[in-house]
Amino acid sequence: TTAGSVTVPSFTATRVAAGSFRVAELRLASNHTTGLSGVQVTVRLWIAAPTFTNGDNGAYAVATSGAGLNYLGTFAGVFEQFADGAAAILTSQSGFAKSVKLASGQTVYWDLQTNAAFTPQSGKTFTLTPNIEQD
Repeated sequence: TTAGSVTVPSFTATRVAAGSFRVAELRLASNHTTGLSGVQVTVRLWIAAPTFTNGDNGAYAVATSGAGLNYLGTFAGVFEQFADGAAAILTSQSGFAKSVKLASGQTVYWDLQTNAAFTPQSGKTFTLTPNIEQD
């Protein structure tokens, strides 16, 4: 995939626009049936979707991030492989839950970086489920 065709996924983080929330952890699941055991991953959260220098399966390089002001934090973990898919529990790299107050809107964007080589399976997906406490 080319850089311009990368779609940044998102989730609704607050009940109301300009709300606040606390991210305790993230659960990342995939329907990959092989190849993810022990793969370390990083998920970054953003208040506006960044753009990227490279596309899928290229070196991770953020092209625009709003001068870093749109960056909320980093979560990391390791995949466990199961016969029907894989899952990882990601914790904040700051060592504690991340508290956020949005200036507007309700949406948080996220990206995924694998920190080890693996071969993606065609047509497979990654699903992020945030464990958040909302105001």
